[in-house]
Amino acid sequence: MTREARNGPARRATVPGAGELDAARFPALAGFFRSYLHQDVGEVYGGATAAARAFRRAASPAEADEVAAEWAAFTREAAGRSLAEVRRAMVERMGSAWAPASRRDLERLGRAISGR
Repeated sequence: MTREARNGPARRATVPGAGELDAARFPALAGFFRSYLHQDVGEVYGGATAAARAFRRAASPAEADEVAAEWAAFTREAAGRSLAEVRRAMVERMGSAWAPASRRDLERLGRAISGR
């Protein structure tokens, strides 16, 4: 009898929440989304990238660095997911009212969040 037959199929160790694109894993980024990428982002800032630039001007260096670091981690994990899944995470789980229309929109937002 094989080991698998005796013990059942091998199970992978999982870390709770690992891989989830949500506010629990990215709290500073979710705070930025809720505060700056709200329903009036177009009227108030002129768009998402302008909102990110406004955030960088208003935030302390530590706050800006924290959001930029979380954005970098978020986009690394988002790279292997569909754009629709990334949009759902941003809007439904992280509080953004703005949803990217393309990967290029995500790249533009990332440059603005990072101060580039």
